[in-house]
Amino acid sequence: MINGLDIKAFYKTINQSGYGRFILFILKFCLVYFSLHFFFQLLIGGSVKGGFYLSILEDMDLAKMYRDFQLYVTGVIMNLFGYEYGIDGNRIYIIGGVGALLGYSCYGFNEISFYSALIISYPKGVNIKYKMLIFGVLFIVISNILRIVFVTIVFNEFPRETLSNLDHHLIYNVWIYSCILAGFLFFVTRK
Repeated sequence: MINGLDIKAFYKTINQSGYGRFILFILKFCLVYFSLHFFFQLLIGGSVKGGFYLSILEDMDLAKMYRDFQLYVTGVIMNLFGYEYGIDGNRIYIIGGVGALLGYSCYGFNEISFYSALIISYPKGVNIKYKMLIFGVLFIVISNILRIVFVTIVFNEFPRETLSNLDHHLIYNVWIYSCILAGFLFFVTRK
């Protein structure tokens, strides 16, 4: 009981009605999503001097390690396609060509947070949640890396004027959120 509010009784009451289950799902989703979102923002913002900064986060800088991992794997894949590449901080480029700049919004943390919150919040068994989380997060990470490969190669192969109106963020977001919702529907309807 917290300040006269019996949490278990409240949960039981809400969980008994169809609307209550939906409201509970939305509340859990928001709690998980914003917790993960805050965690990723802490990883990024806490490791960069200026604003909110924690020196311990700069030392372990997990966001930079994750970015470097994505750039390295992107380079390996581009090498498989016959492109020589270079990495300069947060930029990957094709030797003698142009490159792609990997900003914080390109890491895929929002998509991972959204997908994870959907799966964790839905009332199903823990084992299936673990499996869906592992599969889904790996899918998001691999899709994001393939997007970086695609953008880097396409911007090298086609004239800049041809691609000036191409919004690869929009295209990727439509693709990945469609896949996330399809994965969630599979999860919900699976017995």
